[in-house]
Amino acid sequence: MPNRHERRRADVVMLTKAEFEGLDHICCWDGCDKTYNHKDGMPKGWQNILMFWARKPSLDLGTINPGDWSRDGVLCPEHVEHIQSLLIPLALEVATRPSEGQA
Repeated sequence: MPNRHERRRADVVMLTKAEFEGLDHICCWDGCDKTYNHKDGMPKGWQNILMFWARKPSLDLGTINPGDWSRDGVLCPEHVEHIQSLLIPLALEVATRPSEGQA
C-alpha cells in the first residue's frame, strides 16, 4: 500500500507552460462558474487572491514558503466587489470617496 507521500504525489498533475496557458481560469467563489482564458490575459475587474501565513508581511512572494499558502486563485468582478464590501476600507479608499451626503 502506498504511503501518504506517495498518494499525495499521485494526485499532483504537472503541466507544461503551454498546457497551463491554455487552461481557463475559474472564479474561486464557491458556486461561480465565470471563467477567462489565461492566454488572453486577465480581463479588467478580475483580481488575483493569495492568502498565506507569514510571521511578518512580505512584499517578495518568492520568500514565502509555498507550504504556507492556503489559497491562490482569481475572483470575477462581481465577487471582488462582494469581498471588498465585507472588508474594512483602506485609508486610501476612504480618502478618495466623496464626503457623506455628497455625490
